[in-house]
Amino acid sequence: MGNEFGDYAGRKAIIKMALYGLKSAGYSWRSFCARVLREELNFIPCRADMDVWRRAARKENGNRYYEYIFIYTDDIIVISEKPRRILMNMNKHYLLKADSITEPSRYLGASISKHVMDGDSHYTWAIGSKEYLIESLRVVKQRIAPLNLTLKSKVTSALPSGYKPKLDATNHLDDETTILYMQLIGILRWLVEPGRIDICVEVSMMSSYNCMPRVTHLYGVLHIFSYLQANLDWRLVMDSAYNEHLPEIEQRDWSEF
Repeated sequence: MGNEFGDYAGRKAIIKMALYGLKSAGYSWRSFCARVLREELNFIPCRADMDVWRRAARKENGNRYYEYIFIYTDDIIVISEKPRRILMNMNKHYLLKADSITEPSRYLGASISKHVMDGDSHYTWAIGSKEYLIESLRVVKQRIAPLNLTLKSKVTSALPSGYKPKLDATNHLDDETTILYMQLIGILRWLVEPGRIDICVEVSMMSSYNCMPRVTHLYGVLHIFSYLQANLDWRLVMDSAYNEHLPEIEQRDWSEF
């Protein structure tokens, strides 16, 4: 043990029980965190997602906007003109790692980066899943190798042209391969979350056959992975440029917030 333990410094500690795993630990953490955000920082949770917090604010140029805090367990990301100030206020209640209070590069498996739009001088933020996708492709290739299956090299669409999975009449997969199918769908569904919305419809479509997938359904799922392999570095760019609807928003009664 370290010097912070006083007379016990230098001794060995034997851990008999980890209290972090208590059933009430998650509830206690969120309750305390919610109290700090409400009472100390004046944030309120969004109705659609109670772990997304917002508060009305004003930029230095006078424009009104919302500051946001996203919290997933102990992963925190802040969207604000001055995010460091918010994080430092949170640091009074939680011990944040010193090197973690910086511009984000990853959040919940998604890669976060800056992107400059064509013909524009300002940058905007983008999220992608390249690193997660590379690892996913490695796992998928490893899992399908015993079945003598491989991913195609040239694919231009998420599913084969004209393919209608509801009309598939091939044999049903056996139990072991059905489990593999479910695992592949799980990987694809998470890839949609960090920004690969270009496969959202196709993944949703193939997910409906999780219970009793057929042989060609499996080929269709592998076709989606082949498409992702051919389009590895796609990102979702959030353009923050001014739009014509902002003046209407500015006229709202902000006192209610």
